[in-house]
Amino acid sequence: MKFMDSRKNEEYSYYIASEDGPSSILRLIGILSRKSIDWKDWRLWRNKENNSQDIIITIHTGQPEKILNLFRTIPEITGVHYVESDSKSETIPKHPTREADELTVSAP
Repeated sequence: MKFMDSRKNEEYSYYIASEDGPSSILRLIGILSRKSIDWKDWRLWRNKENNSQDIIITIHTGQPEKILNLFRTIPEITGVHYVESDSKSETIPKHPTREADELTVSAP
């Protein structure tokens, strides 16, 4: 099921807070694959002291609320919201500087 409709597709950045570990990332990737969601870029910040991680993912869609609700179904996610991205930018908006590992993955 593709998330396409007659509305204009825009790019949105989703800010996701979750428990530390691979399960939320694997579930997120599963949702993106099963629903054929057109993602552009994502980043991961891990906070080992708090056992948490932040994920930012940029998605091209006309139905941002539906994707937001899909992400909310992941049990490990503790918070999620989205903002419209700058379509001229090639990367995700800068995240505040952290004392954690950062991983950037881009679609081929």
